[in-house]
Amino acid sequence: FFSSRRRHTRLQGDWSSDVCSSDLGNKRRVRDLYDILERSRTAAQVPARFFSVMDRDEERGEPTLGPNSFTWDSYHIENYLLSPRHIFQALEELLVHKNDLKSEAATEAALLASAREIVPNLVTRKLRDHANDILLSALELGIAPDCKRVSDELDRAISTSIARLKKAADRPLNIESIKSKESALLAEIERSLDDGTWRLALPGREILKRFVSKNAGGGSYEQLRNLILARMKDDQYQPPGMKSVLDQIMADRKSTRLNSSHL
Repeated sequence: FFSSRRRHTRLQGDWSSDVCSSDLGNKRRVRDLYDILERSRTAAQVPARFFSVMDRDEERGEPTLGPNSFTWDSYHIENYLLSPRHIFQALEELLVHKNDLKSEAATEAALLASAREIVPNLVTRKLRDHANDILLSALELGIAPDCKRVSDELDRAISTSIARLKKAADRPLNIESIKSKESALLAEIERSLDDGTWRLALPGREILKRFVSKNAGGGSYEQLRNLILARMKDDQYQPPGMKSVLDQIMADRKSTRLNSSHL
């Protein structure tokens, strides 16, 4: 089992006692290792099963890895930590009697404020990625491997790409289109802030870090994160989105074992 963030999965009871898991740090490493292991497993007919789980993030047309590849139903796995009750308990333990947030309601309001504060950076990143995708799609510098006049063909490809870039700037990336995209993004984010879906839809890691910087009394992000995890585990709390994915992995494991025992 490979993921980009493993430590949070300890909330899922004793599931990991039957699974060898590894935190690979980012999505590219997860994808690369999963692909290598799956190809090796198929070629060598190894009975082991490999699974991967990654953050949803932006999901910008990234290819799926296969039937044993999963994605959390949240932007980051840290979104599952955005529980006002457990964050309040963690703050009480971290700050003893110096916690300025006196209730779960106050904690929830502070979390929402932190979510609103990351919106400008989020919109900037989304707009930049949008423009980057369009510009990159306009570039086409392919040359036939048996080409006899490489310089001429490259010059043609460059000229074609420049024309396509100019066309992109004239329409999908003109100021009116960018403003329209920005307005749509802001409206979508505002809806999530109003209806509560921001807890899964917006970058949980960034929200929690912003919250810590303003409310943890100098405590570190790692300190509060670990305390939240501890309070959730004490409470036997299992985030539904996380539980759903890990239950599927364990169900597959049990099914594989059952089939093997009948051979």
